[in-house]
Amino acid sequence: MRADDAVHLFEEMQCKGLTPSTVTCNIVLQGLFRVGRSRAARKVFDKMLITPIISDWYTYCVMLDGLCKGGHIEEALNLLHKMEIQRLDLKHITMYNIILDGLCKSGRLDGARDLFNSLFLKGLDPDVITYNTMILGLCSIGLLKEAKGIFIKMKENGCLANGITYNVIVQGLLLGGKYDDALVHLEEMDNRGFLLHSHTFSKLLNSLKKSENDPYLLKKIQKFVPNMKE
Repeated sequence: MRADDAVHLFEEMQCKGLTPSTVTCNIVLQGLFRVGRSRAARKVFDKMLITPIISDWYTYCVMLDGLCKGGHIEEALNLLHKMEIQRLDLKHITMYNIILDGLCKSGRLDGARDLFNSLFLKGLDPDVITYNTMILGLCSIGLLKEAKGIFIKMKENGCLANGITYNVIVQGLLLGGKYDDALVHLEEMDNRGFLLHSHTFSKLLNSLKKSENDPYLLKKIQKFVPNMKE
């Protein structure tokens, strides 16, 4: 169904005295955001707020994700802030992960850092996605020391790193020329049975050239070749 048809059907249902289900509304919102109709999605959401339609946790996730990906980070932040003021019992780390990702991808690392540091005060425990998002954001602008600090904090807080965590931190270290540190994390990665992503492997090859075919680095690359993830 096309976006215009979906909106028309949504409005027609209400005109006939029918109340669309929350699931129906969520599907309409997703569809509108998917085709870049952020304004139309916001209108549908606003109508939901003044009708008997119940906005659930997933509704807010759809809104936050759609606004962030559409480049409307400020609007997403305002929506989250309203939720906090209204003390809606919908707070979940996934919502904050969406905002963190939006802030990092828009280059607003200060805002992402502040939000990340406030999570514990909000009574929320960061999960592996939270940590991975922050590590990736920091590595992307060369803040390797801070990224490693987040990686250490992750372990201290009992959140287990996954394959994405290791691939991200290794890529960042390789790009920053920190080959020894990268190899340490590669060793940990291998011991835990995580696969090397093709993008990480490509950076390893580039690092090998820059290090003038360092024998230890070459040996490590050869070790990972059979397990490389496409």
